[in-house]
Amino acid sequence: MFRGNSNGTTTGTGGDGIGGKVTVFSGPQYVDAGMPEALHEAGVPDSITIEMVRPPQQSGSKQQQLRTAINAKSTDPDLVLTDNGWTIPFIARGDLVNLEKEMSDEFISQVKDEGVQSMIETGMHPKTGDLYSIPAFPDFPTIQYRKDLFRAAGYTDSDFETWQSNPPSWSEFTEAVSKAHENADAKYGHVWQGDNYVGLACCTFNEFLTSMGGAFFGSQENLFGPIGERPVTIGSEKSTDGIEVAVDLIHGEGSRRRTSRPSPRRRSPGGSNPTRSQSSRAGTRSPSATGPTPSAAPRASSRGRTWNSA
Repeated sequence: MFRGNSNGTTTGTGGDGIGGKVTVFSGPQYVDAGMPEALHEAGVPDSITIEMVRPPQQSGSKQQQLRTAINAKSTDPDLVLTDNGWTIPFIARGDLVNLEKEMSDEFISQVKDEGVQSMIETGMHPKTGDLYSIPAFPDFPTIQYRKDLFRAAGYTDSDFETWQSNPPSWSEFTEAVSKAHENADAKYGHVWQGDNYVGLACCTFNEFLTSMGGAFFGSQENLFGPIGERPVTIGSEKSTDGIEVAVDLIHGEGSRRRTSRPSPRRRSPGGSNPTRSQSSRAGTRSPSATGPTPSAAPRASSRGRTWNSA
């Protein structure tokens, strides 16, 4: 949905009475991929000029730049592509347009019925349930592994099939990776996303945390609120166990004691359990990621990008 900017985008000289400029705050991949042309081909009138803003690549910097613009009461941007993990704070502050007041009931129902439900939930007001964002695409984090290296360590196709639907515990995972690594001419065993950046907190750490039964706010039922009233449980024993798993994978101390398994209800396409490796995403293979899918199923919502009107 497009909202008017300082030039008044809802009036103009186009054949359908619509004209002006729409500013889109997205990622550089959209700027470079010809998004304005794609939007015009999809039905946006040619009388509307689409101006793409190239924000910082890093998600945290992108969020801060958007917050600065909103706090300064800037009229731009009109349309925003956000990580769905930080959509609700913008909704709670009243920074985004309530789409249910601007779009048809038929369109809202279609989005809610056909969209990825966990992403739909992150785009809804935590109190009213009104929709403020539209899912663009989800991320399905996985771990890719070298079957040839695991076969050389004694694992078979039967093991690979089992891991797809019944992922190993962390202790089983580390044992399997150790065997494969010791038998292979490989520099690394398990490579994962451990850099000091926003994804470590919202993705990787959350997967370690929830795989051990820990949580930021007690349970999944508290995930979206009520904001300011949820119990803070990040210091619980189970949450600490999740942190220790990450440390163990780096330093090797105590990792074989970890035995928790994930909830079976979340699966990514292809049947593997959604975890994330540093050097690979779903559909790719990394030669340095030599581990089977570990038990790190996140209980939080699927990560992805959503479109919002600012």
